Amino acid sequence: MSLLPRFCLSPVSREPVVVAGPTAPPLMVCLNFSASSRGNIPRGNIPCGNISDNAESPATSRRVGSFNWDWEQGRFTRKWANLAEFETWHRVEEHASSIELVASTTRADGKLWSRWQLFVCRRQDSGGGRTYQKKNPNRECTIPHKKTGCRCEVLIKQYPHTSTILGCYVADHDHEIGAANIAHTCLSGTTWEQIKMMLIQTIDRREIMSCRNQNSLAADLIHLKVRMIWDLAPHGSCDYLIALKEVNQIAHALDNDKIRLHPDDAISTRLLIRQLATQDTRTFYKDRQDRALIDSRLPEDAFVLCIQTSFQLDAFWCLGKNFIGIDATHNITQYQNILLFTIVARDDWGHGK
Repeated sequence: MSLLPRFCLSPVSREPVVVAGPTAPPLMVCLNFSASSRGNIPRGNIPCGNISDNAESPATSRRVGSFNWDWEQGRFTRKWANLAEFETWHRVEEHASSIELVASTTRADGKLWSRWQLFVCRRQDSGGGRTYQKKNPNRECTIPHKKTGCRCEVLIKQYPHTSTILGCYVADHDHEIGAANIAHTCLSGTTWEQIKMMLIQTIDRREIMSCRNQNSLAADLIHLKVRMIWDLAPHGSCDYLIALKEVNQIAHALDNDKIRLHPDDAISTRLLIRQLATQDTRTFYKDRQDRALIDSRLPEDAFVLCIQTSFQLDAFWCLGKNFIGIDATHNITQYQNILLFTIVARDDWGHGK
């Protein structure tokens, strides 16, 4: 059973009370059940009743961080009607100056605003300090570094009560803009997908770049697809300067999708072994958690993966009686202390298989 603290109730007269001075709203006596820490003495009666709700809303607030405060203080000097209008301005600004403004930081934990997002120039330094130690620190790089520490940035804020977006744009670049900066930009997503489809159709990556020097129906079709990319590309875009480097990056991304079957490398390796087993390929796999085979002289925590295709097996039986060579390579993955061993059989003409 819970006990209520002692409280005092002031008597109220049945006669109407005349309040001197200006007309005041009627007062009602509220019971104050709160008691002090000493003697349970009540803190007095609290008037209540027709109390107006003065709580501020995001639409009317002028506190720091609100829409009105941000606009009236002059820090945010740009305004867009909605997100679609900002994205249109974003693309036009990038193509006009041949720059890239990429999303850097996003927050969504404000009370008077719903979203805060920062876009920075792609040539701005990102990440922490570099831990890589150069073997030859005095050697100069022939290709200039892409990151120059550019301070150009765009800050936008969205608010819960309106679709209007406020923004602040600092267009101070410490590098050349325009045609001189196109080489430091990337292909658009549309162009990336179009080249990706050409590679999926087994079109050789070099043919995409050299088709203009060939006279054949296949080369004309490839050139037509590349020409369509150029025609749709906006002026000042990297899509005008498609290089073999970009095509190779897309091809490597496709190969990675085929090889890396799961984001977790341990799971991806096991899935790859199952896939190779269906292709008449011999494999041997020992994980770091697997026990080493008896008399194998392998450490208990060793990682071993052996792959031998049917072609390699035939070459070993046909040519292995003459010469067998072995080569070891290090630093082939992101994991340290992992070596790649390659067994080579030499044919009668001295060529390796």
